[in-house]
Amino acid sequence: MNDLVNQHTPGSAPEGPAPAVNAEQALRRLRASLGSRPNTAPWGQVTWHLVGTRDGQRLGKASPGDALYAEHYLFGSFMHMGRGAGRVPAVIAGAPLRTVRPVMLRGVYANPEKELVRMREAGTLTQVAHGTYVAKPDRVPPEQAWKPPLEEAAMAYATAAYGDRVPVLTGLGAARQWHAIPRAIGVTVIAVPAQHRPVRLATGGTVVFTVRDQTTMATVPVQAGLGTFLVTTIEQTLVDLVLRPDLGGMPDEARAAARALRDRVDDARLDAVIAWLRPTWARKVTEWLTTQE
Repeated sequence: MNDLVNQHTPGSAPEGPAPAVNAEQALRRLRASLGSRPNTAPWGQVTWHLVGTRDGQRLGKASPGDALYAEHYLFGSFMHMGRGAGRVPAVIAGAPLRTVRPVMLRGVYANPEKELVRMREAGTLTQVAHGTYVAKPDRVPPEQAWKPPLEEAAMAYATAAYGDRVPVLTGLGAARQWHAIPRAIGVTVIAVPAQHRPVRLATGGTVVFTVRDQTTMATVPVQAGLGTFLVTTIEQTLVDLVLRPDLGGMPDEARAAARALRDRVDDARLDAVIAWLRPTWARKVTEWLTTQE
């Protein structure tokens, strides 16, 4: 709420010129900021109305041509809105990959589930899975439909579930990241520290999870539209695709992606990845590499 309004001393005019907004729009936005009932909010009783300003001074009654803004009184504090309509609260925009779950907002909202649904319906959030919401990029207006790419949506979901820089995009997902699979596919793979069932995202596509120890994987941070997350290096991705082409249910695409990555690997880094493998796995990768010469 604090990100949607500017707070002032009771009875004072807002700093600077008041935002010129249509009265009906101002009331609609104010109602949306307070929840489904126009005169109440989850944190207490609210009184609201429209006032006008002229030359920065608050007017008791607005005349045609005066700027309008909406105000309400919450626990005796005067507040107004206008500039922040459609803005994502900082607690959400600042979350890793701009993604939150209700449990993450328990200390912020009295009813975070209801508040997230309200923001989704207002067009500021996109729901990527049950109980997981992503803030739209700032450049996307609330009325415009938007959804993140599959790999980003999957990493957003996993990051909200396991923490920042804990999940790793791997296998088919990493192959997509490195453009070894040129076309969009309906599945991606993420390495996490604990077992997790596959998830069908609300924005489309399926996430397959594999349990891996991140410390045994060669990873690199990549910057995407929602933020930064970890992905296996080209060398680690090739090894993973060779060892487990069936992970994700698209073995032909996995094998083709491994072949596409072969000429892009750094041999020294590839040797370092192979050195971490069990002897039987290292032998399998080495044998595969000889067939590609």
